[in-house]
Amino acid sequence: MNDYLILFENMLGVVAMRKHLTAAGQPFTVTDIPPSLGKACGLGIWLSVSDDRLPALRGCPQVSEIYRCEAEDYVLTVAQ
Repeated sequence: MNDYLILFENMLGVVAMRKHLTAAGQPFTVTDIPPSLGKACGLGIWLSVSDDRLPALRGCPQVSEIYRCEAEDYVLTVAQ
């Protein structure tokens, strides 16, 4: 399991992902986007998932980018 920060094109994406994750029973946190990323709508979703779940998350509406959270850095994941 790794920690990921999902960024969205707009607030509707955050709301849709919250509904999706809540229905799936997946714990998550809605959080402010770090200034260093400075993109998207200002809010993101932080969650811990296995790497094999990433393709399904990328396919959700309005997801713009997914970052893997490391010690003190964010690493952009590449779409598969």
